[in-house]
Amino acid sequence: MFKKKKTAGKQIDVFICEGVEMSGDLSYGTSAVVDGVFQGNILNGRQLTVGTKGHITGDIQVGHLIIAGQVNGNINAEKRVDIKETAQIFGDIDTPELHIAEGAVFSGKHRRPRRSPRDIGSPLRSELVYKTIP
Repeated sequence: MFKKKKTAGKQIDVFICEGVEMSGDLSYGTSAVVDGVFQGNILNGRQLTVGTKGHITGDIQVGHLIIAGQVNGNINAEKRVDIKETAQIFGDIDTPELHIAEGAVFSGKHRRPRRSPRDIGSPLRSELVYKTIP
Protein backbone atom coordinates (compact mmCIF):
# COMPACT_ATOMS: atom_id res chain seq x y z
CA MET A 1 0.00 0.00 0.00
CA PHE A 2 2.53 2.62 1.14
CA LYS A 3 6.01 1.92 -0.10
CA LYS A 4 9.24 3.79 -0.67
CA LYS A 5 10.84 2.46 -3.77
CA LYS A 6 13.02 3.53 -6.64
CA THR A 7 11.90 3.24 -10.23
CA ALA A 8 14.39 4.10 -12.96
CA GLY A 9 16.44 6.14 -10.49
CA LYS A 10 13.43 8.08 -9.15
CA GLN A 11 12.32 7.79 -5.55
CA ILE A 12 8.62 7.18 -4.95
CA ASP A 13 7.47 8.16 -1.45
CA VAL A 14 3.92 6.80 -1.74
CA PHE A 15 2.56 4.05 -3.99
CA ILE A 16 -1.14 3.18 -3.80
CA CYS A 17 -1.49 -0.09 -5.71
CA GLU A 18 -4.31 -1.27 -7.94
CA GLY A 19 -7.01 -2.88 -5.80
CA VAL A 20 -6.33 -0.61 -2.80
CA GLU A 21 -8.99 1.90 -1.68
CA MET A 22 -8.06 4.71 0.70
CA SER A 23 -9.63 7.87 2.06
CA GLY A 24 -8.31 10.89 3.94
CA ASP A 25 -5.82 13.64 3.13
CA LEU A 26 -2.38 12.81 1.75
CA SER A 27 0.76 14.93 2.05
CA TYR A 28 4.18 13.66 0.93
CA GLY A 29 7.60 14.86 -0.16
CA THR A 30 8.97 13.93 -3.56
CA SER A 31 6.79 11.59 -5.61
CA ALA A 32 3.58 9.55 -5.39
CA VAL A 33 1.83 7.10 -7.70
CA VAL A 34 -1.88 6.26 -7.45
CA ASP A 35 -3.05 3.14 -9.28
CA GLY A 36 -5.85 2.41 -6.81
CA VAL A 37 -8.80 4.44 -5.53
CA PHE A 38 -8.15 7.50 -3.35
CA GLN A 39 -10.84 9.71 -1.87
CA GLY A 40 -9.60 12.92 -0.26
CA ASN A 41 -7.24 15.81 -0.89
CA ILE A 42 -3.63 15.43 -2.02
CA LEU A 43 -1.33 18.26 -0.97
CA ASN A 44 2.26 19.46 -1.02
CA GLY A 45 3.89 16.82 -3.20
CA ARG A 46 6.48 17.57 -5.83
CA GLN A 47 5.12 15.08 -8.41
CA LEU A 48 1.98 12.93 -8.58
CA THR A 49 1.25 10.27 -11.18
CA VAL A 50 -2.27 8.89 -11.54
CA GLY A 51 -1.93 5.58 -13.38
CA THR A 52 -4.44 4.17 -15.85
CA LYS A 53 -6.20 2.26 -13.04
CA GLY A 54 -6.01 5.24 -10.65
CA HIS A 55 -9.12 7.09 -9.53
CA ILE A 56 -8.95 10.18 -7.29
CA THR A 57 -11.96 12.01 -5.88
CA GLY A 58 -10.77 15.21 -4.22
CA ASP A 59 -8.66 18.29 -4.80
CA ILE A 60 -4.99 18.04 -5.78
CA GLN A 61 -2.22 20.57 -5.08
CA VAL A 62 1.23 19.51 -6.33
CA GLY A 63 4.17 20.72 -8.40
CA HIS A 64 3.82 18.42 -11.44
CA LEU A 65 0.84 16.17 -12.19
CA ILE A 66 0.71 13.33 -14.71
CA ILE A 67 -2.76 11.83 -15.25
CA ALA A 68 -3.56 8.62 -17.12
CA GLY A 69 -6.56 7.64 -14.95
CA GLN A 70 -9.53 9.56 -13.56
CA VAL A 71 -9.65 12.67 -11.35
CA ASN A 72 -12.87 14.18 -9.98
CA GLY A 73 -11.83 17.43 -8.32
CA ASN A 74 -9.95 20.67 -8.80
CA ILE A 75 -6.24 20.69 -9.58
CA ASN A 76 -3.60 23.26 -8.71
CA ALA A 77 -0.16 22.44 -10.13
CA GLU A 78 2.69 24.86 -9.57
CA LYS A 79 4.63 23.77 -12.68
CA ARG A 80 2.60 21.69 -15.13
CA VAL A 81 -0.11 19.11 -15.80
CA ASP A 82 0.25 16.32 -18.38
CA ILE A 83 -3.03 14.66 -19.33
CA LYS A 84 -2.53 11.35 -21.17
CA GLU A 85 -4.89 9.93 -23.80
CA THR A 86 -6.56 7.54 -21.32
CA ALA A 87 -7.27 10.25 -18.72
CA GLN A 88 -10.62 11.64 -17.60
CA ILE A 89 -10.63 14.90 -15.60
CA PHE A 90 -13.78 16.47 -14.16
CA GLY A 91 -12.79 19.72 -12.47
CA ASP A 92 -10.88 22.96 -12.95
CA ILE A 93 -7.12 23.11 -13.50
CA ASP A 94 -4.86 25.98 -12.36
CA THR A 95 -1.37 25.63 -13.84
CA PRO A 96 1.02 27.65 -16.00
CA GLU A 97 1.60 24.72 -18.40
CA LEU A 98 -1.07 22.25 -19.56
CA HIS A 99 -0.60 19.39 -22.04
CA ILE A 100 -3.65 17.39 -23.15
CA ALA A 101 -3.18 14.31 -25.35
CA GLU A 102 -5.64 13.49 -28.10
CA GLY A 103 -8.38 11.23 -26.78
CA ALA A 104 -8.29 12.54 -23.22
CA VAL A 105 -11.46 13.83 -21.55
CA PHE A 106 -11.27 17.20 -19.73
CA SER A 107 -14.46 18.77 -18.43
CA GLY A 108 -13.65 21.99 -16.60
CA LYS A 109 -11.80 25.28 -16.89
CA HIS A 110 -8.09 25.96 -17.26
CA ARG A 111 -6.70 29.02 -15.52
CA ARG A 112 -3.13 30.20 -15.69
CA PRO A 113 -1.93 31.70 -12.41
CA ARG A 114 -0.99 35.36 -12.40
CA ARG A 115 2.62 35.96 -13.20
CA SER A 116 4.86 37.36 -10.52
CA PRO A 117 7.00 40.46 -11.25
CA ARG A 118 10.09 38.24 -11.61
CA ASP A 119 8.39 36.37 -14.47
CA ILE A 120 7.57 39.48 -16.49
CA GLY A 121 9.61 39.51 -19.66
CA SER A 122 9.88 35.71 -19.80
CA PRO A 123 7.63 33.99 -22.33
CA LEU A 124 4.47 32.24 -21.24
CA ARG A 125 4.73 28.51 -21.75
CA SER A 126 1.37 26.96 -22.34
CA GLU A 127 0.54 24.33 -24.89
CA LEU A 128 -3.13 23.45 -25.09
CA VAL A 129 -4.44 20.73 -27.33
CA TYR A 130 -8.19 20.08 -27.16
CA LYS A 131 -10.19 17.38 -28.86
CA THR A 132 -13.90 17.79 -29.42
CA ILE A 133 -15.80 15.04 -27.68
CA PRO A 134 -19.05 14.00 -29.37
